[in-house]
Amino acid sequence: MTEPQPKHNNLEPGIHIGKIVISKFVLSIIEKIVLLGILALAVFFLLPQLSSIENSLKVLATLKPWAISLALAAQFISYWGNGLTTSECVKLSGNRITALRGLLIALASASIGLVAGGMFGSTASTFRWVKASGGGNDGSSLAASLPPIFVDIALLAVAVIGMLFLLFVHDLTRTQVISFSLITLLLIALAVLCILAVKHQKAAIEKILVILAKIYALIRKDFSEQQTRNNLEKLFATGAYLIRDGWKGPLKGASINILFDMLTLYFVFLASGNNISVFVLIAGYGLPWLIGRMAFIFPGGVGVIESTMVAMYATLGVDNSIATVVVLVYRVISFWIPSILGFVILPILNAITNDTNLK
Repeated sequence: MTEPQPKHNNLEPGIHIGKIVISKFVLSIIEKIVLLGILALAVFFLLPQLSSIENSLKVLATLKPWAISLALAAQFISYWGNGLTTSECVKLSGNRITALRGLLIALASASIGLVAGGMFGSTASTFRWVKASGGGNDGSSLAASLPPIFVDIALLAVAVIGMLFLLFVHDLTRTQVISFSLITLLLIALAVLCILAVKHQKAAIEKILVILAKIYALIRKDFSEQQTRNNLEKLFATGAYLIRDGWKGPLKGASINILFDMLTLYFVFLASGNNISVFVLIAGYGLPWLIGRMAFIFPGGVGVIESTMVAMYATLGVDNSIATVVVLVYRVISFWIPSILGFVILPILNAITNDTNLK
C-alpha cells in the first residue's frame, strides 16, 4: 500500500519581511502579476520594432532557403552552447542542470533583461530559475554571474584576431585603433586583476571588506563583516578552481556560442550570394559585438551592433547595401527571433520550475 502524498498548503508561510508574513498563495499571485507585467512590457517594447522586423523578414524570404536553414540551425547550436555554459557553471558547485534547461533559462532571462532591468533583470531571473531547477544557491550565483564573463573572453579572442587582421591590411582609422585598443586593454586589465586577486586572496579580501564597510557606512546600512567574508572566501575558492581546471567546461560552452553565432552570420552572407573570407567574417564580427557588450545601456546592443557591423563590413569591401541587408537578417535570426521565443518560453519555464519545486 502506497503512502499518501503530502498535500501542499498554499496558505503556508512563504517569506517573512520583518513582522509581515506573506503566504505561498499570495507569493504565487504576485509572481503571476509580475509575469503579466513583464509580458506587457515585452509587447510595449516589441510593437515599435514590428515594422523593422517585418521588413527584415520580407528580405529574409528572398534569400537562398538552404543557407537560411543552415543559419537557423547554427543559431540553435549557438544557444545550446549558451545553455551548456550555464550548465557547466552550475556543475562547479557540485549541482547539475541539463544544457537544455540552461538554454531555456538563457532565452527567457535574456528576454526579461530586454524589457525589465537590463543586465540586473537577466541576472536575477537566471538565479531564480537555476535555483528552482536544482542548482542550489551557490550554483545559481555562479550561473547568474560567470557565463557573461566567459562569453566576453571568447569574444575578446575573436576581436583581437579581427583587429590584428585589420591592422595588417590597414583598414582601421586612428580613432578606431585607439577605441578598440582601449576596450581590449580594459578587459585584459580586468582579467589580470581577477587572477592577481585570486593569487593574493587574503590581502584582496581585506581590501574588499574595507571598501564595502565604507560604502555601507556611507549609505547608513548595517554591514555583516563575517557573512561577507564567508561569501568572499567561497567566491575566491571558486575563482581558484576556475583558474586551475574549472574554466574548461564553461569556456567550451561560450566558444560554441560564439563560433556558431559567427557561422549564422556567414550562412546569411552565403544566402545573399556573397562568400566572404574567414578573416573578413571575424574582423567584421568580433569588434562590433565587443563594443555592443560594453554599451550595456542598450539592451542586447540594439542599434550599436548593427550600425558598427555594417560600417565594418563596408570598410572591408562589402557593398554597403548588401552589408545592411545581411546584418539586419542576421540580427532577426540571432536576436529578435530568440527574444520573441524567450517571452513565449517565460510562462512555460515558470510552470516547469514551480512543478519541480512541488515535487
